[in-house]
This record gives sequence, C-alpha cells and structure tokens, in this order.
Amino acid sequence: HIRPLPVLKEALAHALGAKRPWAWEAEMLRAIRQDLTVQHADAGFMEEVCEISALRALANSDWPTFAACAPTVRSRPRSAELSWLLLLGSPTLACTRGLQLI
Repeated sequence: HIRPLPVLKEALAHALGAKRPWAWEAEMLRAIRQDLTVQHADAGFMEEVCEISALRALANSDWPTFAACAPTVRSRPRSAELSWLLLLGSPTLACTRGLQLI
C-alpha cells in the first residue's frame, strides 16, 4: 500500500525518533523514499528524506545506501558536502587511504 504524504512525514519522524538499529531505520527510510518515488510527490520532501538517509548512512558506514541517496540531494544546503563525500567510497580513494595507514 502506498502511504499519503502526511503519513510519510509521520513515518519519517517515527523512523528518526525510534532509537532502533540502523538496519531497521534504513529499511524504514528506503520504504519512505520508495513511496515518494512511486507517487511523484513533493520533490522538496523527497530531497529532505534523501539528505537524511545519506547522512544517517554515512554515520553508520553504509556506503551503498549513501551512494544511492546522495546524488538525489541537489538543492539542499548540504548538497555540495554530499557530492564530494561520494568519492570516499570510490575504490581508488579507498586504496589510497589504505596505503596511508600502512
């Protein structure tokens, strides 16, 4: 079932405030993004959810989720920050960082 926008906003608040493990929170955020995509609803709210998802993924070292969400963030205040952070997950940079640790 696709949830209407007010329900999705409540779901976002619940997901962020539930203090559950990252796997649960990531799944809730993914479901919210999916519903927004299917509905073609409120682009601003979609960017907000993607920014939150990208930042939470980054905080939890979840590179696949971060890489999926960060490019969607274009007009949010942190969009420039997120674009360069995508490089951290690239194999070249990861290899270089590994060499620096040796």
